Amino acid sequence: MHKFRIAICGTFDIENYGDLIFPELFDMAMHLRGVDCELVRFGPVGGRQPLNEADGEVYKLSRLEAMHNECKFDAIVVGGGALIHFNTLFQYVPQSDRSDSLSDYAIYETWVIPALFSKAFGVPVYWNAPDVPYCFESAVSKIAAKLIEVSDYICVRNASSKSNLLAIGLPEERIVLCPDTALSISRYMGSLRNRDKNDWERQHYIVVHLNRHLKDEEYHVFADVLSQYCFLTGYSVVLLPLANTHGDIEGLLKLQTLLNGPSIMVYPKSIFEMMDIISKARLYVGVSFHGAITALAYGVKAIAYNYMRYAKTRDLYEDLGISELYSENAEQVRVSLTRMLLREQEEDLRVRLAQLQQQIERHFDFIRDQLIASRQSATGTVKRGDLGKVEFASVMIDSVVKLSANASSMRFEMDHALEKTKWLESNASSMRFEMDHILEKTKWLESQVVQLSLLRASDG
Repeated sequence: MHKFRIAICGTFDIENYGDLIFPELFDMAMHLRGVDCELVRFGPVGGRQPLNEADGEVYKLSRLEAMHNECKFDAIVVGGGALIHFNTLFQYVPQSDRSDSLSDYAIYETWVIPALFSKAFGVPVYWNAPDVPYCFESAVSKIAAKLIEVSDYICVRNASSKSNLLAIGLPEERIVLCPDTALSISRYMGSLRNRDKNDWERQHYIVVHLNRHLKDEEYHVFADVLSQYCFLTGYSVVLLPLANTHGDIEGLLKLQTLLNGPSIMVYPKSIFEMMDIISKARLYVGVSFHGAITALAYGVKAIAYNYMRYAKTRDLYEDLGISELYSENAEQVRVSLTRMLLREQEEDLRVRLAQLQQQIERHFDFIRDQLIASRQSATGTVKRGDLGKVEFASVMIDSVVKLSANASSMRFEMDHALEKTKWLESNASSMRFEMDHILEKTKWLESQVVQLSLLRASDG
């Protein structure tokens, strides 16, 4: 069978466990389906792939066209991850000039450049269940729809993503729902996770994850909750930085100083070591979406500490029927730990997980079938479309991104102004009463001054 050359586009150039799983899962899923792939990773920044001891290369997305001209790609895969929007992120980027400081990260390139490229070269684009985390601003919604409808297979990971696509006019029949593919991690990565030799399975520990975004007032409460639980169970705490692109190490070290009881901060060298640590834990507690998914996929109990208010995490726990293990603050984590001890419906969870994993199987089956069909129908010569140079179009998209950001800012200002107006309206009667009261007081004082002047005149 022909070896397929596939460009997979995502945030594979930053230290984020969840995003780095997707290419590995996709590669293994195609391999088990008899599809021989050369998977070429692309990201906004490029460079050496983080958390990969094999020194894998991630190519800068701006090189996609040049690399295709050298050796043609058969397909482009987008995702997964929360990619489909026009926002620029602000996070730690290993390949930047200052990897120890926060940098702009043009995450929107992960889907915009593939769309422009596909239009120009006719190479099919398949979405690997990414997220559409926000509504598109009305000022750019038509442009977003035009870019998205270029894709041959539009598959997203949750209902809110589908709603956001329907809101910009995409036909419902073009949108496919599939759970986050990391839910199939135990099937596809079972042999890979053991490549890091360690003795984690002989220890009794819980995995804890958080990042720099946790509010100061939460640290002491969360530390108290963990310390009490570990005192009762005899477990130790393993502090695991799953996404240091968000400043995990900074936050976890701060937490460690507040814990009473044994704890260890680990610095994994690969995503497979992270996977191994989570899969052999007694419990996972943290804000990482894919930390929770990994635990659940391997049968480890997982409490979501979703202080970031991610809709994807809330939706996942609702879909799995385990909302009682979902928390948005440290006191709710305390309650969730109690509920977890009383839970007896593990069979229901296993059944629901199996159902979601079957949807993922059908997703990978579809992409395999599309790859084979596109190869069989290929004419051998792909003509350039009428869009022109990809890099020229990318410059135009930069303007769209700025427009989207400006629209968001303007909406915020308008919302703020409306709030102010509502406050003024609601307080107008109170303010009138205060003014009337002040006027009455002023008149009374004036009359007192007049009377005092008359008294003084009569005494004289």
